[in-house]
Order: sequence, then structure tokens, then C-alpha cells
Amino acid sequence: MATNVVPNDYRVHVGYEIITDIANSPENTYYMFLGNHMPVPGGLIQQAFDDTNDMLISAYRNMICAKKISANDASLMVRNIPWVQNTAYAMYDDQDTTSTTDSYYAIVNAGAFSHIWKCLDNNMGANSVVAPDISQISSQDSSYRTSDGYLWKYMASTPVATITKFSTDRFFPLVANSGVTASAVSGAVDVVLISNTGYGYKNWLTGTFAAADLRITGNNFLYAVTGNSVSSTANGFYTGCNIYMATGTATGQFRTIMDYFSNANGNYIVIDSPFLIAPTNGDGYQIYPTVAITGPGRQTINASARALINAVGNTVYRVDMLNRGADYNYIAASVVANSVAAPLYPAIVRGIYGPFEGHGYSSREELGATQISFSVTFANTENNTIPATNQYQQIGIIKGPLFQNVVINFTSLIGTYLGGEKVFTYTARLLQSNVSIVAGSSNVAVANGVLSKQLISGDPILLSATDNSSFWYTTVNVISNDTFMTISTSPSGWACTASQLSLVTVLSGTGMVTSLPGGNTVGISNVTGDFPTGTTMIGVQSGARGTINNVSRNDVLKDFTTFLPLRKLVATSVSGSFQQNEILYMNPVSANIASATSTAALQSLTSNSGVLTFLVSNNVGQFSEDVGATVYGSNSGAVATLTTKYQSEIMFGSSKLLYLENIMPVTRSNTTSDTINIILEL
Repeated sequence: MATNVVPNDYRVHVGYEIITDIANSPENTYYMFLGNHMPVPGGLIQQAFDDTNDMLISAYRNMICAKKISANDASLMVRNIPWVQNTAYAMYDDQDTTSTTDSYYAIVNAGAFSHIWKCLDNNMGANSVVAPDISQISSQDSSYRTSDGYLWKYMASTPVATITKFSTDRFFPLVANSGVTASAVSGAVDVVLISNTGYGYKNWLTGTFAAADLRITGNNFLYAVTGNSVSSTANGFYTGCNIYMATGTATGQFRTIMDYFSNANGNYIVIDSPFLIAPTNGDGYQIYPTVAITGPGRQTINASARALINAVGNTVYRVDMLNRGADYNYIAASVVANSVAAPLYPAIVRGIYGPFEGHGYSSREELGATQISFSVTFANTENNTIPATNQYQQIGIIKGPLFQNVVINFTSLIGTYLGGEKVFTYTARLLQSNVSIVAGSSNVAVANGVLSKQLISGDPILLSATDNSSFWYTTVNVISNDTFMTISTSPSGWACTASQLSLVTVLSGTGMVTSLPGGNTVGISNVTGDFPTGTTMIGVQSGARGTINNVSRNDVLKDFTTFLPLRKLVATSVSGSFQQNEILYMNPVSANIASATSTAALQSLTSNSGVLTFLVSNNVGQFSEDVGATVYGSNSGAVATLTTKYQSEIMFGSSKLLYLENIMPVTRSNTTSDTINIILEL
């Protein structure tokens, strides 16, 4: 027996956290990448070794291009278990230790959507012959019993477009239904399992009320039960049973029979309380043994159930829940039979504990969504931001790469950024417009005394002069009172008695200033998140602010949807024609590759009037560091002179490697798209 077990729910939780991270944390970017354009001898798939450091280095050296994984590109997955007629499905059971492999739910294809149903009762292991039908329920229904005796709980629906994008033979995309979650009932008793049917239960009957049977002598507790269905005249024979109104005006109501007696005038039952809707002439009733459900006494609603009896052998074939109750954390169940009507062998029943918050509360946990599917399409050149030539033999996923060589151009700029300072995009909400600041002091006073209602220690704030001549970004240190606070850093060189105080919300984009080329342009590195057009970027030390006009990397206007990890080189042709995938080298002794200390692999090449643009991978040494150096092709013998060099768009090794797989070669084209599906089993 295992002494340490990682719960299945924890694996589900890990997957859900990744999905949530992608959807709600834009600073934690995930990218799918294509890699390794160099031919492998024999065309064999290379083995990937489980060494995190070596894998990361290999991935970065071979990486060709990458595309951001959006919220629409990731989905939690469950096992693909389609509903098939005449198939026996397992039922949910809290004592089932094989639920991760059992088929305890089924997926019904209904055209535009496929619906997931969890099996709560499989009619004692019978085959399912009738598919559950979404049109028969609302999302708030606790469960739904089909005519074949199966009890199904509707869990979720997935649209056909999502199915097409993510579904495989083994796995199916899960789209949670908030209505189902909201209607879940904690501690409800949905099913009482029959462990042994028993036999000899004769205290049951079905019949129809006649006018003379209703509320005898005006007593709304007293009813007559007549007809050939009455199987006993022994007093107390039906005492403790349940009478359920099956048809007619009072359908759905039930009461407990407190007494049953027979005399010369007929056979009578006394119920525990009057029906809210009085039965009328012709209403059909059913009397069956009550199933007593006992809880710890903390349940907020008591559960009620009855045992349905098979006429052949008088055995219990189903426990029908009349009221599921709520907030049970202990369940004891038994079939009640008065001593006058004791069965030959009592049935054995067991209440099944539902999930802690109720069936449907967490479809991902209840259906075991321990897989994540990522499906990303590389649409040819992605608007000329990635190469659509050559081949790739490696795919993978990374999290949180840091970008470099990012140039921000502003439509307007106030102040001057400082080299090396942190910058970020933000929004600000004005709190006070009459704030006093003392130069070189950390003291801030406000005229409108409501500071304690607006800020707390640690909040990021922006202080600005009303004429926009001075800015200071800092954080709240201590709120002394409603009109006075201290800040973490003191404004240097400016004071103001009518400053504005704003609460700052940091957006996803952050970075560090690396160059100040002027002309409303700033170079930044160590970049995370995004810098959308129209947002404002502020310097933490300088307080400089600019409204972003556009973003470029390596002299190409582009956002952060894709990136090129390849190095980009621009050269003028001297002689010959370079060949794809050949090894390039620079300035070797006697122009001999054997003496070269700087090499790289040519992924792709474009030529325009003798100007060559190389994209290269697998850099060794100081390749591309020297403008004016001579570039040689090891196979072609071609020669060019380097005129411009660019670094990779991301910082080497700056991300977490989540997945790496070597595959058979796939050739890219600028007229086709590549859709990559990766499923992580957690």
C-alpha cells in the first residue's frame, strides 16, 4: 500500500492554475515554439533527455519561432467517453477506488454542442439504452432519470468549435457551466445504493383515489385505500411506509403513513401531515416502504426516500430520493418495515456521499480533468513576423521569456527616462487634487481628510504637479491619519502645494531602460507582459511618462504575439550563393572552417539587391559580434560582409521550459498554416 499519495484533485488544481494563469495573468506569458531546422541523419526522431538544464539550453539554441498561447488556445481535458447504446456505465460511488479509469460519465453528441453527463445510478449495472437528453432538463435540475433506469447528472456542454480545436480520441475539452456550479447542493444525498435487494417486502401497493376515499369525515389526515391492490388487512401493515402521489392534481407530493388500520368499513391510512395540494378523485398513489436516512444532526434539510419494490420476489430494485436534503457529512440508511410486514430477508442499502460541495460544483474535479490541451496555429508568416521556410523537428512550451532589444516610440512624452530604471505600463485613478509635498521629504499632506479610506500601506501612487511639470512615483509607507502620510521615497528636487495624488494600477508590461536614442524613443530590455498602443509607460525613478505609439524589436514593428529567438544578421554579398541549413563561420585563419571559433546554422535567407538578411540558430562563440567581419558558407563557399547585427528577441534561458518534444520533420510554407496540439497529462 502506498504511504504517500498525490490526490487526483491536486493534479486537477495544478492544471486549473495554469489555465487561470494564461487567462488572467498577462505578465505570465506562455508561448509555444517550433525548433530545430537542421536535418537529422536518417530522418530519425531524436531522443529528448529529462535534464532540465540541458533541455533548456538545447531548446534555446534550436528555437526558430514562437507564438503566444492565448486563453482560447488552452483547455482542461477529461477522458473522452462517448455515450454508446447498450453500454454499461459505472456509477459514481464515493467508495470506488478505480474512478480514474471507470466510465462513470458519458458524452452525448447533440450537434452544435456535446453534453457531459455523470452517472449517479446505473440501474444495478444494467446497460444504458436511452441517451440522456438536454431538452428534458434545466441546468438547475439535480438529476435526470431516463426510462432505462439510469440516473444522470448534467455537468457541462462543449461547443463544436472547441471540440474541433481540442478533442482527440482519448481526451475531450471541458467547458464549465456556471449554472450547474451555482445550483450544486452541499451534502445532498443523491443516491442510496442497494448492496442487497432482500426479498419478501409485501408492504406496498398502488391505487387510485375515489371520491369516497378522500379526507374521511372531513379529516385531512385520513384516507381510505381500496381495491384489489390492497394486499393485507392486518393493522399496521403499511405503518411507516411512504405514500407518493404519482398522477393527478397532487402529483409529486409525499407523506409518511403514521398508522394503517382495517375495519368493516374499509382500509385506512393516517398521514403525518395534510397534503399542501389536496388529492382529488382519480389521483393515483403509490405506497412503498420508507428508506430512513439518518445524519449527524447538522444537516439543514432532512432527506427523504422510498424503496421501490419489484413484484417478482418483492425485492428492492431502486431507492427513489424524494428529497435529497442538504449538508449531510454522515449518512446511515435502512429500509423501514413494520414488524407486521417484516420481509423474509432485509435489504442492505448504503448512502453515497457526493462531492463535498455537491454534484456539479466543480466539474473539473468531479470528471478528473488532469490534462491540459494547448492548440496553437502558426498562420504562415504571422504577418511577416516569423519565417515560413525550412523545417522544424521540435515543439515545446515555455513560460515567461524576457524580451530584449525592445524599442518604444511615444506619441507624447513628459520628462526624461533614466538609463537602468524600471518602467511599466499603468493606469491611474485620481484620489486627491490638493496635496502638499515638501522637497526632499517623505511627508505628504492632503486637504481632503479621507486618506485612510482611500489607501493602505504599500499601495503604488503617483504624485504630479497640476501643470504636469513634475511627477513622482512611489508607494505608501504609513498612513498617519486622514490628512497625513509618509511615502517610501522622497521627491528629489521639487515641491508643490497643489499636487495631484493618484492610485496606480500596474498593467502587464514591465522592463528596464537600456538606451535613450531620443526623438520620443526609448530602448528597454528584461521585458515581460505587453506594451499595447495607447497605454502609458512610466519610469519608477524619473517619473517620466509617455503614451505608447508603437513597439518594435530588431527594427520590425511588432507586438508580443510572436517572437524570433533566431539571430538576425544583415550583410552585403561578395560572392556565391549561401545554402539553407549550412554552417556559417566568420574570419577564420586562412578562411578555413577548421580554424573558426564563431559559427552558426543558417535557418533562412532573404536577398534584396545584394543585401542579405540571415536568420541563424545554434550560435557558437562571438558569431555576429563584429560589424565588418567576413561571413563564409561552409558548404556553398559563398562570402558576404556583415553590416548590421541583431541579438535574439528574447534573453537566452530567461524562461521556464514546460514541455519539449522531438518530432518527425515538418516543412513550413508561406501558403499554409501549422496547428500544433500538445496535451500535458499532469
